[in-house]
Amino acid sequence: MLRFFLEYFRGDYVHLTFGLKSAQVTALGGFMIATALFIYFYWKNHSLKD
Repeated sequence: MLRFFLEYFRGDYVHLTFGLKSAQVTALGGFMIATALFIYFYWKNHSLKD
């Protein structure tokens, strides 16, 4: 997530989507995938214990 905010300080990128730079879009996508996997495995682990 830190990478997402650090990209605002760089000046050598062209904006890609919604005013975000390409590295920010990539970092945001990775964060969302990691969050989804964390929730999935957490839910899967707790459902097996019941």
